[in-house]
Amino acid sequence: MSFITTTFLFALAAGAGPFLIHLLNRRRHRTVEWAAMDFLREAIHRNKKLVELRDILLLLLRTLAVLLFVFALSQPYFQSRFGAATFLVALFVGLAGIVLMVVANTMKSKPMLTGGAVMMVVALLLIVWSSTRPVEKTEIAYGGEAVHAVIVLDNSLSMGYTQLDKTLLDVAKEKAREYVRALPKGSEISLIPLCQQEHWHFRDVYSTKEDALEAIDQLELIDRRARAAEGAELAKNACAETGRLPTKRVIFIGDMQENTWSADDIKADFENLANIQVVQVSPERRSNTWVSEFELRDGIADADAPAVFTATVKHEGDEERQRVRVSLKIDDIVAEERFVDLQAGQSLELMFKHRFDVAGTSLEPLFLPARLEISEDHLPHDDYRTIIVPVVANVPVLFIDQYGQREKPDLNRYGETFPLRRLLAPRTARTQNEKQLVDVRHRTVGEVSEEDLKEARLVVMAGIEMPSTDVVELLHQYIEQGGQVFIAAGAEFDPLAWNQVAWRDGSGILPAELKSEPIGQLPPANVENWPTFRLASNSFKDEVFDMAIPPRDRAELLSSPFFYKAVGINIDTWTEDAERKRLEERQDWLKTYELNERKWADLERRGELNSDMTRVREKTRAEHAEMFPNWIGWKNPLARDMTDMTVDQLIAHTRPRVMGRYDNGEVFAVRRNIGKGQVMMLTSGCFPVWNNIAAEHSVLIFDRVLRTLLTRSLPGRTLDPVNEIVIPIESRDQAATFTFKRPNDTEGKPISIEALGESSYGLIVRSLGQRGQYELKREGDENSQWTMRLAMNGPSQESELLAVTKTDFDEKMEMSELRWVAIDDAISLEGEAQFGRNMWKWLMSAVVVMLFVEMLFLSPWVSAWFGTLKRA
Repeated sequence: MSFITTTFLFALAAGAGPFLIHLLNRRRHRTVEWAAMDFLREAIHRNKKLVELRDILLLLLRTLAVLLFVFALSQPYFQSRFGAATFLVALFVGLAGIVLMVVANTMKSKPMLTGGAVMMVVALLLIVWSSTRPVEKTEIAYGGEAVHAVIVLDNSLSMGYTQLDKTLLDVAKEKAREYVRALPKGSEISLIPLCQQEHWHFRDVYSTKEDALEAIDQLELIDRRARAAEGAELAKNACAETGRLPTKRVIFIGDMQENTWSADDIKADFENLANIQVVQVSPERRSNTWVSEFELRDGIADADAPAVFTATVKHEGDEERQRVRVSLKIDDIVAEERFVDLQAGQSLELMFKHRFDVAGTSLEPLFLPARLEISEDHLPHDDYRTIIVPVVANVPVLFIDQYGQREKPDLNRYGETFPLRRLLAPRTARTQNEKQLVDVRHRTVGEVSEEDLKEARLVVMAGIEMPSTDVVELLHQYIEQGGQVFIAAGAEFDPLAWNQVAWRDGSGILPAELKSEPIGQLPPANVENWPTFRLASNSFKDEVFDMAIPPRDRAELLSSPFFYKAVGINIDTWTEDAERKRLEERQDWLKTYELNERKWADLERRGELNSDMTRVREKTRAEHAEMFPNWIGWKNPLARDMTDMTVDQLIAHTRPRVMGRYDNGEVFAVRRNIGKGQVMMLTSGCFPVWNNIAAEHSVLIFDRVLRTLLTRSLPGRTLDPVNEIVIPIESRDQAATFTFKRPNDTEGKPISIEALGESSYGLIVRSLGQRGQYELKREGDENSQWTMRLAMNGPSQESELLAVTKTDFDEKMEMSELRWVAIDDAISLEGEAQFGRNMWKWLMSAVVVMLFVEMLFLSPWVSAWFGTLKRA
């Protein structure tokens, strides 16, 4: 016998309560010399037995009610038929002992009283022994009763592998159908896909086989990585929260991909699950060729220069694969095609160039789909990747330094941003008169205006002694709207002045507070062996510095430059408490603003808004416009609305993040999100004075950072697998009709508009689980309709079709409760059976009955009946 909640068993001691109360309240007689007492002796002797009998019955009823109530709370059940039989024997012996003690008390028989007590002790010992005794496997027997079957089915991309015109998912579905059909009548089924798909609810339990079979048919491939640990957690929840049947069966069906079962602590995830069967539906070795990577090298394309696409094609298998067709398609038209030979285990890097005929503007880029695909093999779902390419005629980038357009090359006087301008917009004899992608706009701090920032996709500041208060406010509004700002030191950069103007306790444009004293010093003229410091290559974890080169080359590139001077960063001065206080004050102001707006609107409708109220409203609206600026010329439709985020989410969003350090532990690069945009700072200079980055091949660090920031200013249309994306819409589109088309759809399906906040609306696209191109379209006439293209690609690791062998699996799991089922074997119904999981209901009913009987014993008419017996 076992219990679901053993904690309540300690309350069994409460069963002694009625005995103690009985002993404390029993009748105590004192001798009183009274002549009339002699006439009552006979009556008292006659009534004593009836009173004792009633008291004993009440004592037993109350004691049993307490004990059974505790057992009911503990929810007993049996793991074997032997345990059930032991409990029934103990129950029979205990009841017999109670009856024997009642009879013994009436007959004043001490041997019978002793025998009844012994029988109750034996019954209690049997219950305790059956509860603590380990159950042998030979005693566990499945008698064909209904079960709650939890089927976890792997529907990740690797299950699309085709053999004999059947995918592994088809085979897995058939195994699941066979098992469902073999379940006993009255069984319940929970079906759990390892990769969640649209409109699927994990807590659903199917009470009929027909419903379960229909649900199995609806399972589809999802382009995501499957994790067995997540399936185990979902199976635990299904066993605990759903199903009325105590006997559980857990079935995992999949291709046993090594990537799915790779977690080091996966054994712990399965420890609380019993009767687990793992069904393998694939051979251990499979060959596969897939597109591992595909991207646009610079992140942006234009119509004046060829766009460079890079791709990686991998092949795993026992044999080589010859004449594999590799095609680059632009907007579903083949732009280039070539044939390659692939050796087993080869990873082939390819490069394609394509010149686009059309382009958009910086304010409205043109987004075109590019697709790289190879010849189909046994797993066709990973033989292509799609990206959405932004194509623009030119991209304005604003460079701000100490000289602006007053540079004098003939005097060798260049601003600190010169190496960065040469990177993004190189000028050679051949390209001098050619139009370039980056439109360089060069200014000093005093020349920066809102017009300059309105179209700029990126702002680069370097070598400025200190910015003005107006420029800081202007740039802060620019970042709030989604702008990207890059700040570097160098030249006459003054950290104290920057702190006073641009930090402002975290409300400025600096990502973190600066130290007053610099790190290192510039060397005097004609001095050699001046102290320097370098970059700690192992501290660069941010994806910005992932330059798509081998790890050894990347480490060499990062460690090659040396530095004379840098600005120190006080990363610890940013505190969560201060940020929380500032954000909460801002949210309180917004709540007050919204209440006042509703009040003023109501007064205006009634004609009661006077001139003083109007002035206050205009002033408040101006403050709101300053807090939420909206003057930038371009928008990111996928950017999240900050007003819908909680304070905790905003704190996590705005927290400064160190991107890399020097070998002396000081910060080299730090970034911080501000609103929808981002500011990033390099603590050294860009010109070869504070360091030698621009004079070495490590100048690629600058190139990578700037191009990444430039790309981030554009709406990201190529996504990883996500549960949902939110697309805000304009207020004028609330009554419009939208359709959404998935990769396998022939036409778009209507999608409804949902409320994102109190005054914001948008479209929520859920479960992007299929690889390929998506289309969101606003229906209407030619002037009002528009189309947004998106692309989704799953993880490349899912294409590595290495399977776990039974030997490796047994060594890793080391669980006797887990059984391996080969592809040709049937899934068994045998296993541990639990009996009496609903016994607590019967025990609770028995408690109610006993309390009712006790009330009857104490009722007036029963007392009157006892009085009749006394008189008799």
